[in-house]
Amino acid sequence: MSYRIETPTSADQLLRTIPGHVVLQFGRLLAEVAAELGRNGPSIPKGMPRQFRLEVEDCALVYEVDRRARTVVVVEVRQSEPALAAS
Repeated sequence: MSYRIETPTSADQLLRTIPGHVVLQFGRLLAEVAAELGRNGPSIPKGMPRQFRLEVEDCALVYEVDRRARTVVVVEVRQSEPALAAS
């Protein structure tokens, strides 16, 4: 049985602020995570943090795995601020 990917409204709004090609890459990576979890089940030892991070270019996506609901939940999306050029 496969895992679903859930994106709460707050994370969805943040995804709309980053470049489209990055969103597509995050989508592919999350689909791979969900498929792997569905094939092999979560290999998260009890007591370990359930939040994980994906990085694409200057953006980060944090997700959690809910074993009971068989869901990968997007928790946070961040884009790094561009570095200020030195004068």
